[in-house]
Amino acid sequence: MKGKAKWYSMLMRGLALLLVSSVVGCSQPEQPPTPIPAPSPYGTVGWDEADRHIGERTTICGPVVHAKWDSDSEGKPTLLYFGTPFPHPKQFIVVIRMDYRANFPRPPETYYLGRTICVTGLIEEYNGIPQIEVKTPDQIEER
Repeated sequence: MKGKAKWYSMLMRGLALLLVSSVVGCSQPEQPPTPIPAPSPYGTVGWDEADRHIGERTTICGPVVHAKWDSDSEGKPTLLYFGTPFPHPKQFIVVIRMDYRANFPRPPETYYLGRTICVTGLIEEYNGIPQIEVKTPDQIEER
């Protein structure tokens, strides 16, 4: 009888250890893998760093905090301001000239306002402010 009791005691300890190890293993939920964004063919730059990339073809990302269709100016551009509202010395502007407004299914100044977008193109400087001129909607990606 002592042999059976010893065997039974070892079996119970083994089951207890198995139960404890399964509980410990389950207490840490498995984390889903972090998605890796697809790389831009030109690289991505934050709107507040655009002034350091004048003359480069790249992608600029940021929130559109102010937008307007300047129908009284030459070229009647639509202007999308990233990061800081107009006027501000530190800003980035997306320019859509009147000639290209028809390429957009909705008025850009209302559609993109309040959205975070990425714009791809050549960064130019106008009056000390970096900007990209956009001609087609495929230059803009919503985030």
